[in-house]
Amino acid sequence: MNNFIVTRLSATSTSGKISTVHLEPGVNIVCGPSNSGKSMIVNCLDYLFGGKKEPFDPLVEGYDCVSMQLVNENGEILIIERAIGLDDGQAKPINEVTIDSEVDGIEGGVYKVKPSEKPKRKSYMDILMQILGIPNTVKIISSQQGKTQRLSPRTFFHQLCIKEEDIFKEKSIIENPGYNSITPCINALAYLIYEGGVREDGYEDPEIRKAKKKAVIAYISGKISSLESKREELQEEIEKAGTADVETLISEMMDEISAADAEITKVQKESQKLLNDIYETDDKLTLEKQLKERYRLLHSQYDSDVKRLEFIIEGESSKPDNEQSRCPFCDSEVHVPRDRESYIEASKAELEKVRLQINDLRALEDETDERISVLDSRQASLRAKSSSVKDLLAKEFCPKAEKLREELANYQRIAQLKQEVDTLDALSSEFSMDIFEKSGEDESAPVFDAKEMFDTSVFSRLSSAVCQAIRECNYPEFRVAGLSQSTFDVVVNGKDKRHEGKGYRAFLNTLYAFTLMKFIEDEGIHKPKMLIMDSPILSLKQDVTDPASDDMKSSLFSYIIRNCGSCQVLIAENDIPENVDYSDANIIRFGRGEGTLRQGFLVRG
Repeated sequence: MNNFIVTRLSATSTSGKISTVHLEPGVNIVCGPSNSGKSMIVNCLDYLFGGKKEPFDPLVEGYDCVSMQLVNENGEILIIERAIGLDDGQAKPINEVTIDSEVDGIEGGVYKVKPSEKPKRKSYMDILMQILGIPNTVKIISSQQGKTQRLSPRTFFHQLCIKEEDIFKEKSIIENPGYNSITPCINALAYLIYEGGVREDGYEDPEIRKAKKKAVIAYISGKISSLESKREELQEEIEKAGTADVETLISEMMDEISAADAEITKVQKESQKLLNDIYETDDKLTLEKQLKERYRLLHSQYDSDVKRLEFIIEGESSKPDNEQSRCPFCDSEVHVPRDRESYIEASKAELEKVRLQINDLRALEDETDERISVLDSRQASLRAKSSSVKDLLAKEFCPKAEKLREELANYQRIAQLKQEVDTLDALSSEFSMDIFEKSGEDESAPVFDAKEMFDTSVFSRLSSAVCQAIRECNYPEFRVAGLSQSTFDVVVNGKDKRHEGKGYRAFLNTLYAFTLMKFIEDEGIHKPKMLIMDSPILSLKQDVTDPASDDMKSSLFSYIIRNCGSCQVLIAENDIPENVDYSDANIIRFGRGEGTLRQGFLVRG
């Protein structure tokens, strides 16, 4: 199995005597007459690989334990030993093996063959799975209803070990005689080749499926009831509002709101214009008042100049003529009367000039006062209008718009309630349809057809390999061969294998089993490179109604020896064909009675 070969098979007697046969890589042939112990070797190997039936009776044979030695490509040894028990004088299989291991990752010790539901440690089946590189938790689909079972070497070992009673069976060698269905066997094969045959979504029991369906229907019914209750509440609220054509009312209300908003915008623009005029008038009024203040200051200056000039004229006029004086403007001396007169005249002229300027200034001041009065009046009017506009907005337009919006919101809420009622009606309708569909669902699991689900490309290549093997083994009148999708078995020249005689069925079963082993070696992920066959041509010899030629027998053995490669094949057979090159085969010959040949597997005496 997967780079392991059986190099030694032994049986230990109750007295300690050991009977051993040595096996080699490639083809091993145990031949001899009937009842010489050939089938016992096959049965011992089956027992050591976890079979449920003991290979012999310890009370009859005197042996009560069998063992085998496995060696991998690295030379590491694994020895497996299993005892045969007795129960009230009857032989019975023992559910334990003892392993002596040199293999890294496999611990020696005692292992259960068939594990309990919750094993505390690995079972022997787990060890065999480990040898094949298969996790011990793989579950394959085991029924058409989708149930799963744990993948075990015993699920596919019947394809590796074909006993005498099965070598000529009518059904496919893929099918395990101990199963009611071929489904797990095909899925086990699929897993070995491409790790198929597993269920990703898990198996659901029909009773659980039925309970889930019932729960879903109950849940949906509850939802419908809840929706109906909610709908009644909403409908009652709509009826209280007493509004029939709410959509028309909403449209009219929105038109009124638009008109009110337009009026508000218009008044706001007018208010803004008034504010701009107020600001502009304020600026002008400020400028005029500043100008008036400058005029006042200038007027005050002119008044001072008039008083000073009048004082000068009056003072100069009262002085004696020869009195020396100084000019009050330029501070120069006035020596002669002519100069004094001239100075007085100049002062009078200047006084007149100042008085004229005062008159002009009074006119300007009057004009300024008039403009200020006009601006004050305009300012008061603008402020009054602005206040009136603000009152209009605050007391009329804005409250009206707000009231319209409140009424609109109320109508919209009614419309929303109606929409919710429509939505609830739609949901109730959908839920009712869901209940109808759920009630009509098939509660049984969908039928799983392992033959149909098997990878078609892999099946096609396997079928071609079987055809090639049958062609090379000189099947009489050969035209075409392959595998039937419906039976997973051999068809030759359009004829199903089950319609052939025993000898031809054995021939085809043998070739099919060997081809399958080689196909898995070439294309598989997990490769049990072993095949054990009991009497593949014995039935050919006995099938008098449909005898096979010696050429078929020789071709079969030559083909197996030539193509075995790194696999290990064990054949138990009475007589082996002549005209076959056995130089690459290990032949173990048994005799019966007196003679030089070994007298069967168990050494007597």
